[in-house]
Amino acid sequence: AIESSHDERGCVWPRELAPFELEIIISNHKDAAAVEFAEKLYEQCRERGIRVLLDDRAERFGVKMNDFELMGFPYAVLAGKALAEGSVEFITRAGLKRQSVSADEILKFIEKKLAEKN
Repeated sequence: AIESSHDERGCVWPRELAPFELEIIISNHKDAAAVEFAEKLYEQCRERGIRVLLDDRAERFGVKMNDFELMGFPYAVLAGKALAEGSVEFITRAGLKRQSVSADEILKFIEKKLAEKN
């Protein structure tokens, strides 16, 4: 599956085969608001049966993004600086497409994305 679905940055898992459907990345582990938001979203996703991974490591943002790209999980939510303005970034691993989504609406957005047929 990885041989047929990858790019120069790493694998791009088909959602059905991916160990996790979604990765939540905390941009700065020292940002208490981002940590709180990410942990809450992580629990909400788990309660809904979403296979989710929380990256709350005390690593630089670039390391976390490189790891996300390399591991190739289908989607990621980035809790970063934009959270102060009420939004998060939703990333689709295939093509690394990014879009800004309201933090209040992100759970509904994730559910909608996961309900779509690939």
